[in-house]
Amino acid sequence: MDHLGIFAKFWTPGKVKTRLAATIGDVESASVYHAMLNYLVDNLQTVGDQRTIAFTPQTSQPSFLELGASTDSTWQCVAQVDGSLGQRMTHFFSSAFSDSKTRNVVLIGSDCPTITPDLCRDAFAALQNNDVVLGPTFDGGYYLVGMSNRFYDVFSGITYSTESVLGQTIKKLQADQRAFALLPQLQDIDEFPQLFDLYKTLTDQRQPNQSALLSIVQDAVSSERSK
Repeated sequence: MDHLGIFAKFWTPGKVKTRLAATIGDVESASVYHAMLNYLVDNLQTVGDQRTIAFTPQTSQPSFLELGASTDSTWQCVAQVDGSLGQRMTHFFSSAFSDSKTRNVVLIGSDCPTITPDLCRDAFAALQNNDVVLGPTFDGGYYLVGMSNRFYDVFSGITYSTESVLGQTIKKLQADQRAFALLPQLQDIDEFPQLFDLYKTLTDQRQPNQSALLSIVQDAVSSERSK
């Protein structure tokens, strides 16, 4: 069984996309994040055999249950545990592999709306011949991490929120002699130039299910450029 997970944070203004908010404001930034998350949940609803939204904080459960129920397929919603990002990802993978039917687990973030169903399926396919798969971002991190058959400790000892996350992770995998694959590099949406690039991509490569996301991104870009 292939299990897809997405890490998500409740879209409270001032609590999400703070670097983007420095340019477009807290409310607009939260709106963009909410739209990206909605789009990913909708667009990836056919990927894998099981899908989970791992959310934070725990008090936001009703909103995430509503988000998960908004698609034709069922997304399970579970609260993330407390702790560092590495500890939270460790718990997610360990819990997913506690189901004996689970063969592959792929986890993505909610900052990269250009993740496609085909890209996720490529990640699962890569796990047929590798222990771990990573989707690199241009800022030195990764938008996707996946594991095959069991949990491998790739998260401890990593300095997160730095440009060396991917490099440290690869060195750890090599030291542990884990076979790994890299997917195409994508861009997280953390600051305004990246949001503008996303706007151009959505405009140039229009898809029917992107209209809501495009509208909110366009409003945010137009608001900033009119200042």
